[in-house]
Amino acid sequence: RGGRVKPLYALLAVTVLAASQPATARSARVADPAEIRAALNFYGTCIVKREGEIASKSVLSGEFLDPRSDEGKRLVQKECLADRVTVARFPDAALKGAMADALVTRSLDRLTATSFDGVPALTYAAPWPVRLTDRNGSALPPERIEAQQRKYDEKLGEVARAKMAECVTRAAGAPVRALLATPAASPAELAALQAVAPSLAGCLPAGQTIGFDRMTLRGALAVAYYRLASAAQPTGAAQ
Repeated sequence: RGGRVKPLYALLAVTVLAASQPATARSARVADPAEIRAALNFYGTCIVKREGEIASKSVLSGEFLDPRSDEGKRLVQKECLADRVTVARFPDAALKGAMADALVTRSLDRLTATSFDGVPALTYAAPWPVRLTDRNGSALPPERIEAQQRKYDEKLGEVARAKMAECVTRAAGAPVRALLATPAASPAELAALQAVAPSLAGCLPAGQTIGFDRMTLRGALAVAYYRLASAAQPTGAAQ
């Protein structure tokens, strides 16, 4: 079911616990970027190991993650968030990126394509428009409309970043694949990102601002590469 804006609980709340403290004295704190990346890497590796087929299907679909569906629930297992629950909230694009990164790592020997001229344009979900009234036709309060607008804008940003990543991957397939072969947050990753960077300028839509950092860019590129490389394989997605 493409396009519907998912409710707030589609964002996972994760609290990193101070591992050096006794269990009874642990308290939640805001995670630093390195801890957030570690949490996402753990999640991606764990969920792909447990639910590889469903994770692959979710990434390849281009749809938003729906944790209310039966398959969506299997992609947010608490076991894959054990001891990594942080106050950072992960949108489904971050989770898809973590899954895609783990899927590429698992299948890198089989996902070898770096040219995608014969692969049709990827499809993407579109968020539902902001509703001004409820099902009975009564006007919604301003705070609910504002909350919908924030979610709508967030989803539009995710799709714009995904399309940019597809463009970059088509333009620089070999550097993107090399990037995904590096450990996350490593010096090798930074060097690989610098090799990808020249392709970014030509893939940014005119007049549109797309926010990303190393983590979100790698995640978006992982999704794009997994989808394109899987489509380029004669037998479809690597399992």
